[in-house]
Amino acid sequence: MVPPRIGDERGFCSKAWNLRVLLEYGIDAVFAQDVAVSSRRGPPTFGRHFGTLLSAENRCQVRIAPDFARGCCPIGDDAEVLYKVTDNDSRAHERGIAWNDPQLAIAWLAAADAVIVSNRATALPCLGKWPDLFERGQ
Repeated sequence: MVPPRIGDERGFCSKAWNLRVLLEYGIDAVFAQDVAVSSRRGPPTFGRHFGTLLSAENRCQVRIAPDFARGCCPIGDDAEVLYKVTDNDSRAHERGIAWNDPQLAIAWLAAADAVIVSNRATALPCLGKWPDLFERGQ
């Protein structure tokens, strides 16, 4: 989805979230961004991922379904990441996957030695180490 850009000599505005447009795409929820990993056990897509470059130039956005893991890698010193979520935060329900999980083999656009990762993220396990990761109904 590429939101329309409405501009004049002052700059531009863009409807980055429009429920009517999302419904036309069959999406009845809000969205988040950048790399999505199928982390629901059972479907044949388990462990597969999709990634795309989101930029000010392409103005694209990505909707990631609930129960999918997601991550982003800001590129450049002045990158901004804005995202929406489907519910309030719940520490009791948080899950995570190591950003550099060799099974996933995500081709991040930053060199591994240049990545800044939070203390919490450095302790996350690989996808295969979560016995109950995103089972349906949790």
